Amino acid sequence: MLPPLPEEVEVQQDLGRVLGPNGLPVGTVAHLVLATDGSRWVAKGKPFASTRPYEAANELIAWRLAKALGLPVLEAGLLRYDGHLSFGSREMQAGTFEHRLTQQRLLQCSNPAVLPSVVVFDVWLANVDRNVDNLLPRKAHGTSSAWELVLLDHGSTLVHPLLNIEELSAKAEAPAKLYGMGALHALYGKRADMERAICRVQDMNANDVERCVREVPTELLSHEDKAVVSRFLVERRRLLSLNPPRVRGLGPWFCPVME
Repeated sequence: MLPPLPEEVEVQQDLGRVLGPNGLPVGTVAHLVLATDGSRWVAKGKPFASTRPYEAANELIAWRLAKALGLPVLEAGLLRYDGHLSFGSREMQAGTFEHRLTQQRLLQCSNPAVLPSVVVFDVWLANVDRNVDNLLPRKAHGTSSAWELVLLDHGSTLVHPLLNIEELSAKAEAPAKLYGMGALHALYGKRADMERAICRVQDMNANDVERCVREVPTELLSHEDKAVVSRFLVERRRLLSLNPPRVRGLGPWFCPVME
């Protein structure tokens, strides 16, 4: 079931670029912001990166579709800052997560079964930036030792920085081998697991997929652009097939690269 839009949150202060444990900025566009209620969010959108106008819309669409598929994502909000709207993910507190997924930590996570769905999700949304820095381990709620995987950073889905809206329709037929995270094949390389993940996407109601795009606020995505994105998402589901030629074409997905 498609979840409702996140609630709107009023932001009172931009705290600057998100910093990693080494004190250097993480990514290129994410800013840490402080809301009027004291909560802190990682924000993406035009107020923080005017050269990436689709960033917030990408994040919002990906968040709702991921939630509909049961994938683990962070709490989200629509952030209003200085009169402009952006997308926000609730800040994860230091000590509750790790900034990079390793093979050792993966084996300690309670939900590795989501990995086939992550791969299929990334292929569907043409995510060109899934890596071990945005499929992260965090401590399960209310525990100090149990870990779980969580997805974040979907600004490079759909109309990503190297693509314009006019080119998106053609990408509906882009080879699946261009997308996905090339690791963990022992966990997500099983045909039956992949087929179940594909079925979950293909079983989604097309009206829900279209509604997910249609309900994006127009200041994040124009009506004309919504038509292109909606058509892309509906048409690209046809590529989610595991016939033998397609499996052979997945090459890079099945090459372990994790540390």
